[in-house]
Amino acid sequence: MSIPPTTALLALAGAAWAAIFALRGRLVSACMLYLVVIAALGYNFYTFRLGITVSFDRLMLPFLIGMYLLHRKMGRTVPKPVSRVDICLFFLIGILFADTVYGGFTIEGAEDMASPAYRLLTGYFVPLLIYWIARNSPLDRSTLRIVYAALLGFGVYLAFTGIMEATGSYWAVYPKYITDPELGIHFGRARGPMLQSVCLGLYIDAALLALWMLAKDMKGRGILLIAIIAPLLCAGAFFTYTRSVWIGAVGGLAALLFLTLRRRWRYLVLGTIAASAIILVTFKIDSILGFERGQDAQTVRRSAESRASFAYVSWLMFQDRPLIGYGFGQFPVAKTEYLADRKTDLVLEAIRTDIHHNLFLSMLVDAGIIGLSAFLIMLIVWWQVSWSTARSRSLPRWVRDQGAITAALLLVYLCQAFFHETSYMPEANPLLFFMLGMTVNLHLSAKNGTLAEPTAAAKIAPPSYMGFGSPHKGRPTA
Repeated sequence: MSIPPTTALLALAGAAWAAIFALRGRLVSACMLYLVVIAALGYNFYTFRLGITVSFDRLMLPFLIGMYLLHRKMGRTVPKPVSRVDICLFFLIGILFADTVYGGFTIEGAEDMASPAYRLLTGYFVPLLIYWIARNSPLDRSTLRIVYAALLGFGVYLAFTGIMEATGSYWAVYPKYITDPELGIHFGRARGPMLQSVCLGLYIDAALLALWMLAKDMKGRGILLIAIIAPLLCAGAFFTYTRSVWIGAVGGLAALLFLTLRRRWRYLVLGTIAASAIILVTFKIDSILGFERGQDAQTVRRSAESRASFAYVSWLMFQDRPLIGYGFGQFPVAKTEYLADRKTDLVLEAIRTDIHHNLFLSMLVDAGIIGLSAFLIMLIVWWQVSWSTARSRSLPRWVRDQGAITAALLLVYLCQAFFHETSYMPEANPLLFFMLGMTVNLHLSAKNGTLAEPTAAAKIAPPSYMGFGSPHKGRPTA
């Protein structure tokens, strides 16, 4: 096999820069880079053959593992004792692995769908790796702000790309594979390099949260930053034409503002958001339920009604195998024998070729009550850790901020999970696990008294919160 000289030179240059980054870079920055690569520079962007098909995301994963092992060997990681978050996470993934072995690593008769083995790897094992690296990496205020800035910058790119897609301005869309209607789903809507609107919306919502985290301490410049960037991000989220993305944006921002604003401003801002939402729902409910997104309103309504069919079939399947389910990822085939049920007026045949549309019901069918219980316990523990970190009076402000953005992002994620099966999206879980890993990192460091010292500037400069004062009256500031 001959390699073109240009490709060989680029590969050598890339290897040299990768070696420098592995030695001098930050592990958390490498995790953030991995999120960008899997979202925008994956299989559809570029592949080449080295005996096997290779893409940038497939190269990035072993690089990330190698970089972590190198930094661990050099003493640049900060190992921490096992926490309840770790136990819950390991327990869930252990159950899912056993359930995959029980149901099979492939789906017989549905080879065109993502296999259970692939979903387990990309949906849970790789996110677990990202979580573990973020959990044991050195963290300080400047590193967190780099992460927020990277999330915001990536979100701006995604929002701009989505707007260009939705308006048909394909000349401004890059990478060009996004414009191929044969790839992915949701063509005609904002779907970005992920090739589907839900995951694009999740990242744009995360960028909205990062925008507030960066802007709230910048006084007048922060207001200007919000005025310039927020409309772009909101437009990108709107053009996904996905209700769960809209709900997640409002709910996540409301939670973040509640956790970071001073009390008197908190209720004013949240009251305004709530009143606006009530007015919108009251007078625009028909438009919201039947909005056009490249389909007629009747088709959109049928899509919403199919969720009742998913719930009904899931209930029938749960009754037959309540404890351990049918095996992880087996729903697409296992549901077939239940579609002939005539005890309901629902058109069950409409979901024959569809994957599940609800993460919780999917977990119930695939892993039974045992798997769903483990999943719910894990989510509860995640929320408790994030919320307690955000509300702790004894922690520095920058640590509380990380707890706040993680709690808000978890709320955004749950909004997607209620309407979609997020484990089919290889970009979704890594983002959440990454943010959670950093929060657990700081939470455990605070308990052990090993938090990184703030810089002198951070000690002197009081928090501004966009001129709204401290988020919690009387609390110490870092």
